[in-house]
Amino acid sequence: MVQKCILCNNKKFKTIIKINNAPVCVARLLDKNGIQKDKKILIELISCTRCKLCQLKRDNFVERNFYDNYQMLISCSKQMQDYQKQQSEDFVKYFNLKGKSAFEIGCGDGTFASFLNKYGLKTIGVEPSEPFYNLAKKKIKVLNQYLNKKTCLEKKHYDAFVSTQVFEHLSNPNQVLRDAKLYLKPNGVGLIEVPSFLTAIKDNRYYDIFRDHVAYYTKYTLEYLLARNNFQVIKTFHSADNEYLTTYFKSNNYHTDELKLFSTGYINYKKDIKKLFSSYKNKKVAVWGAGGKGIALLSTCDISPKDILFVIDSDIHKQGKYTMGSHILIKSPKEINFKKLDLIVISAVMYQKEIIKDLKSKYNYKNKIALISPKPHII
Repeated sequence: MVQKCILCNNKKFKTIIKINNAPVCVARLLDKNGIQKDKKILIELISCTRCKLCQLKRDNFVERNFYDNYQMLISCSKQMQDYQKQQSEDFVKYFNLKGKSAFEIGCGDGTFASFLNKYGLKTIGVEPSEPFYNLAKKKIKVLNQYLNKKTCLEKKHYDAFVSTQVFEHLSNPNQVLRDAKLYLKPNGVGLIEVPSFLTAIKDNRYYDIFRDHVAYYTKYTLEYLLARNNFQVIKTFHSADNEYLTTYFKSNNYHTDELKLFSTGYINYKKDIKKLFSSYKNKKVAVWGAGGKGIALLSTCDISPKDILFVIDSDIHKQGKYTMGSHILIKSPKEINFKKLDLIVISAVMYQKEIIKDLKSKYNYKNKIALISPKPHII
């Protein structure tokens, strides 16, 4: 089977390094009877030629059920506890998450989630490893599951999700982020922390490459992963004395929802424009602004010389010409008897304040003025 990049699906790689005599894994220890069966292996680290993510060759990937009984404690260290305590406090404060809800992907023994709970972010853990689950349930509410579309979390319910020391283990990071979005609110935020591969490179840390870790992230590749899955990166920084790479981000799904509203609102907007002009039928109406916005508005909303007298524009290069699509004559404001107009619709959105001021002070216009954004309305 041809290997595809776990991040961008590219099929072209270059070999970075081959590690000889590596352990089969680093999270399990042997009893005396297991020593004879234990064998060292070759690990090959490759780099995607497109997105640059460094990852293990597929031959080195762990088995599908590898993490069912995974256990590698780090929170027994006071230094780590202090770090996670500060990390949780900073995250809650940064996004103002006190009183809100979150889930943690791969919560381990529950220490980080318990700190988040302490600082007011109601956090539920998701942990596939049974040994970790048994430890975590003593501290937090936790599900003994992998995160996927069947996980027992409420859909579109949570304000945030966090994941520390997990994504380096994943051979399907895109799928996990897609699944996370099933449970995250459209404007939800997040934190992901991974080992810093940049630190490993700079400090010749060849011992940071082992089979348990599939992916080796830099700032660029971590942010690439998030952008690919429609998350907006807020900030990415090194933490824990450059040991880890941490990123804060927010979901861009709220933008997708806005685009949907923008799309569905098009027909109603055109109706509102037509309604505005038809409400002044048999009255004297003009539009101010023969720029791109004005020309597009008149044409797409089917406004014609039957609906308005002319378009006003102060640009001498436009005066005496006709608008594309709607074929309406453009006049100079110097030609206009403003006292005879009943309504002026301003289509030059950027300059509407200036135009309103000129209409009142320079041209002594006292009748109705309409604006076109966000909905057509008379001021």
